[in-house]
Parts: sequence; C-alpha cells; structure tokens
Amino acid sequence: MSEDRDIEALLARVGMGDRAAFKSLYDRAAGVMLSTAVRVLQDRTAAEDVVQDVFAGLWHKASDTLAPCTRNLGWLCVVTRNRALDHLRRRPREAPLQVSTEAAIQRCMKRHRKSRAHSNSWPSPKTSSDCTPA
Repeated sequence: MSEDRDIEALLARVGMGDRAAFKSLYDRAAGVMLSTAVRVLQDRTAAEDVVQDVFAGLWHKASDTLAPCTRNLGWLCVVTRNRALDHLRRRPREAPLQVSTEAAIQRCMKRHRKSRAHSNSWPSPKTSSDCTPA
C-alpha cells in the first residue's frame, strides 16, 4: 500500500473512533505537519500548538469530515497550513517603536557617528547615557 492509501485508511478508521489508528496517524503524519506549520509560523512552539489543534479537530470531528471524501497526507498538510495562517492572523501586531525610543536610537547613532569620525571605537561610557530613552 502506498503512503497516501495508508493515511486514507487510517483517517477512515479514525472516523470510526479507532484510537490505535489515531496514534498511528499521528506517528506517520505529525512530523510533516509540524514542518509545514514551522515554515508558515517561523516558531516551533506555535507550530506544535497548531499541529495539536489539527489533531484534536480530527478526533472530535472525524466522523463528520472524513467519511464522505478521500483524505491523505497532502490534505492534512493543507489543513495544517490553513490553521497556521489563522494563527498568524490572530497574533497581535507588533507595537511600533515609541517616539522616545526612536529619538534615543537616533541620538545614540548620531553620537556614534561623531565619535567614530574621531576614532574607530564606540562612544565612551560618559556618552552612553545619551542612548537611553527620554
């Protein structure tokens, strides 16, 4: 039997509530699914959460979603990718730098350029206080 047919058979058995099939499915597919989620999220911990969420959904909705159609490893990867994209959409946007922080960075860089013009070293500790936020 091919890998896809094995996955299809396992998914059909999971649809009937077979726990051993669910474990076998996890053992065979979780690695590929995790790779898919890591590529999308660039965060292994979040990717592990997504894969767990996909498997939990498979178990709870298996009889509803798996019986009428053929499903395989490609389908599982698409479901995982879509769940990872949903996860990205729910992430809070990164907060922009505050004006005071931006000003501190600009002061620090200006000080660095001036001191570098006179020598090839970073500003001395006396001037490093200019690098703190106002």
